[in-house]
Amino acid sequence: MKRTTNKKFILILLLSLSLFLISGCALFDVKIGIDSNNTAYLSYHLEMDVSEYNAHQQHNFKHALFEMAVHYHENLGFSVNLETDSNPLTLTAEKRINNNSFENAFESLKTMLSDEKMTIFMQVDMAEVNYPRQSAYIISAQADIPRILKSNDLDELPPGLRRSLDEAIKTSTGTITINIPADEIVSASHDAEILTGYAGMEVPLSFTGQTSFELSAIRNMPDGVSDGSIGGVIQQQLRALFPNNDDSFIEEQLRFQEVAVKISLAAAVLIIITIAITIIVAIVKRRRKINYL
Repeated sequence: MKRTTNKKFILILLLSLSLFLISGCALFDVKIGIDSNNTAYLSYHLEMDVSEYNAHQQHNFKHALFEMAVHYHENLGFSVNLETDSNPLTLTAEKRINNNSFENAFESLKTMLSDEKMTIFMQVDMAEVNYPRQSAYIISAQADIPRILKSNDLDELPPGLRRSLDEAIKTSTGTITINIPADEIVSASHDAEILTGYAGMEVPLSFTGQTSFELSAIRNMPDGVSDGSIGGVIQQQLRALFPNNDDSFIEEQLRFQEVAVKISLAAAVLIIITIAITIIVAIVKRRRKINYL
């Protein structure tokens, strides 16, 4: 029989435990991203030093971590790793969704981050645009821990844990780490860098106010194009027409296609300008003729 747990209570408990000990004794990390296999992931890591607490308090902490592990695994589909036999106590909960393309992984990540049952984010905005040889994307999110705590019934917490929450909330912090494939960072709200084909950014997570971040980056497509883009369609057509030619030939043909498109656009603009000038000249001549009469 599957156990059921109040999801709001579990979320409060997760946040409360992460706040419980002062800085240096507790660690709460949130990691989001897409790996090289187009797997989207969301993970929470909680590490607690309970050496200063008595056996009864330690038992309560272990039980709380166990309840969280059960909830995230059975109700939300996370894989969990719980270590309570030694100090510090640790819990890692990770949700991974496999995909066959970066585009699908991007959508999967958006779905996870927007799901209120499993995320700390109150608002998530993500968008991606494919070009013939590159993909541009932007991801922004906002977490509001005080709002989450306020919107739930804190009286459900055990009295001791509630007091600890009230005492620790003013000094506690966490970290959000983002890693998404990229070749160039366009803009970032926090310090970000490209490492081995990934845009990495670390954001301090506040428990006393809002935490927001934004990352915009460009990713080069495999073979220069995305299969779902217009350029990808052109490339597939060229490979069908010239099956015996190598990639350099296909790339040369793609460049030729791009030049042809640009010339066509320039010609169209020139025609429009010519027509406009002709109309203006005709109007001026007509006005002069009317004035003459």
